[in-house]
Amino acid sequence: MNSSESWGRYPKAEQTDRYAFWTHDPLPVEKSSLLPRGLGRSYGDSCLNDGGTLLHTTALDRLIAFDQETGLMCCEAGVSFQAILDFAVPRGWFLPVTPGTRFITVGGAVANDIHGKNHHVAGSFGCHVTRFELLRSAGRRMLCSETENSDFFAATIGGLGLTGLITWVEFQMIPIHNPFIEVENIRFDHISQFAALNAESEAKDVYTVSWIDTSARGSRLGRGIFMRGNHAGPKFNERKRKQRKPLPFPL
Repeated sequence: MNSSESWGRYPKAEQTDRYAFWTHDPLPVEKSSLLPRGLGRSYGDSCLNDGGTLLHTTALDRLIAFDQETGLMCCEAGVSFQAILDFAVPRGWFLPVTPGTRFITVGGAVANDIHGKNHHVAGSFGCHVTRFELLRSAGRRMLCSETENSDFFAATIGGLGLTGLITWVEFQMIPIHNPFIEVENIRFDHISQFAALNAESEAKDVYTVSWIDTSARGSRLGRGIFMRGNHAGPKFNERKRKQRKPLPFPL
């Protein structure tokens, strides 16, 4: 038994480690419960299996197919978002939903039905999944989509790996003109200003997020920074980007 922890480093768990290398391999036979694990970026215990077995999937890291014209991507479940971006962005495509880290697996994105800063526009990652293969504990392989094994399709998206092992995933990407996002940072002084900014931004901006100063008191209570952005258009000139002044440093 090995000790593991989640990204939040709590709680700790003792479990046996097993590894998946090929999508056509059967699941390991274990006396204890078996839970798939990606890159372990969950804060809680959803990527832990105390007293059981963890099936690590990061070796399932191969791209299977990509349609350059439509942006339809098919890859193994252990492929990371970083690998997807490295491949797709130079080809003019981007992930439909991106969380706060690119160090997650596609299978983990499905199992947790992750959301991003464009949730008000794009919904969660599962909204863009077209189909996947699910390997059940009894050895049955199921092709799941909205029209085939639709009950398992719905239960597996956001199912935290409890319905079986996702071996590969097919999902729709979105087109981009370049790798840049034009971002606007706006200071707000209280919650009512935030609410107005949020309503205005969600009507026209793809990405929105804000930071609240939780240490502020009195008249400053609720102040923060609102950030909103959109993918840069085809006429975006990288040379015209504002150059940040270097931070002063005493010699």
